[in-house]
Amino acid sequence: MEIIWTLTAKNTFKNNIKYLLKEWSKKEVDNFINEVYKKLETLSEYPLIGTLDEDLKCRKFVIVKQITLLYNFEGNNLYLLNFWNNYQKPLKKTTLESYSNSFLISSITS
Repeated sequence: MEIIWTLTAKNTFKNNIKYLLKEWSKKEVDNFINEVYKKLETLSEYPLIGTLDEDLKCRKFVIVKQITLLYNFEGNNLYLLNFWNNYQKPLKKTTLESYSNSFLISSITS
């Protein structure tokens, strides 16, 4: 399965890494990155493993207890939408509209 990163997913992934570099150590950054890629490998094999969120119209998969990945898949493509920090305000349907826009832009340009 091909993994396609939306602009929002790229940005939120980088922002989480920047936060870890600022507040923690390189070891934690490496652990986070390794965990992300390990979970992406699992998702590419079993895309239904994440919890379906009917309101957000996407699936959610916990990467680490602080970060949840929002994603969708279609055919042989796994679309990463956002690396959501679980300490933020809860996600709402309107919050995902900007992710949908970046999903469309990324899909067109990929």
